[in-house]
Amino acid sequence: MPKSILVVEDEQEIRELLVFTLLRDGYEVVEAETAEVALEKIDNSLPDLILVDWMLPGMDGIDLAKRLRRDELTADLPIVMPVSYTHLRAHET
Repeated sequence: MPKSILVVEDEQEIRELLVFTLLRDGYEVVEAETAEVALEKIDNSLPDLILVDWMLPGMDGIDLAKRLRRDELTADLPIVMPVSYTHLRAHET
């Protein structure tokens, strides 16, 4: 059985690229465009890993990760949050 990855990305083009790449590499992929949708998906089926954008509408990726860490069921779930240098620079100012 392939490992499952939840991709949480609000930009459709980026999400499609990530999903395409992960499917090609043999992973089972679930998509969510917001953190709130991601939480619903996690309630339905726990993924093996979450790939989450930092900047999301509504609840951002950081708050999603904090919420998942507080829940016993998802506290040890691996979370990867790739960020670009421009995102980091924008957040500093």
